[in-house]
Amino acid sequence: MKIYSWTGEHPNFGDDLNHFLWEFLMPEVVADADDGALLVGVGTVLSNKLPAAKMRVVMGSGVGYSAAPRDISGPNWAVYAVRGPLTAKLLGLPADRAVIDPAVLLPGMPQWPTDKQQTPIFIPHWITAQDDDWRWAAAKTGLRYVDPRQDPMTVISEIARAPLVVAESMHAAIIADAFRVPWIPVIGMHRAIFKWQDWASSLSMDYRPHRVGLWARVQHRLSPNPQFTGNFGGTASSSPAKPKFNPAEAARSLIGHMPRPVRREMMVRDMAKAQRKPSQLSADTMLAGRQNLLRERIEQLREDYASGRIVSRAASSIV
Repeated sequence: MKIYSWTGEHPNFGDDLNHFLWEFLMPEVVADADDGALLVGVGTVLSNKLPAAKMRVVMGSGVGYSAAPRDISGPNWAVYAVRGPLTAKLLGLPADRAVIDPAVLLPGMPQWPTDKQQTPIFIPHWITAQDDDWRWAAAKTGLRYVDPRQDPMTVISEIARAPLVVAESMHAAIIADAFRVPWIPVIGMHRAIFKWQDWASSLSMDYRPHRVGLWARVQHRLSPNPQFTGNFGGTASSSPAKPKFNPAEAARSLIGHMPRPVRREMMVRDMAKAQRKPSQLSADTMLAGRQNLLRERIEQLREDYASGRIVSRAASSIV
């Protein structure tokens, strides 16, 4: 089974961890990348942009960016689990398909460090990380900056050792929660409300992000309640009705006229304020229950693969 991992302009540890995670959890299933099946695992990748495959096997991924696939209930799909209840509802899947993001199983791997650092860390989204002002602002507020474009093993090790994670990257929060490291969600230059709410609701949590910097504040003023509609078969939009203006473009135009010292000062002020907010952590029993359910679904997939049911379905399917 071929492992699907989204690849963008820059590396992103949340997507790149797919390969070693699945090779650890079910090595025999992903050993043959040419059997016609595609494993769709970690990431906000359930969309009509997935590559062609005779069989798409879904284990924990979610929707949230591009238009959702129309045919996910068809014979060319095997859906064992999706990231959360919002994805399941949008795709019309049974409620029991909503499990959790597979990154929660990372602590089961043996190679992570056990020593703890004293300094909290900040992990932006990879888009935000392209602006070095965020590294500067983190240092000014006593946070150690962790670039999400690094090797995923390095980023995950940093999370496991941290006393607190300030996270714009959703997978920074997911992995921190799995390692029982408190986390504080922020929005800097990247806003993706749906996918965060999808994951948080899988653990009965609320998503309460803090806006950091001028970009986040202007975007919020221009578009305070962005909604992902799924928009089957088309291009994802921010609301059911066609917007009269593009909030991102309007924000970019306004911010472009602001002096850099002013923008930096707001980053520092907001980052310091965010650190004083209460951190979040899911309930131990809730996390353990979701992890166990996901392990059961993985074991079911392994059994189906061993019996030939997945491969035979792929062999008999037409892309």
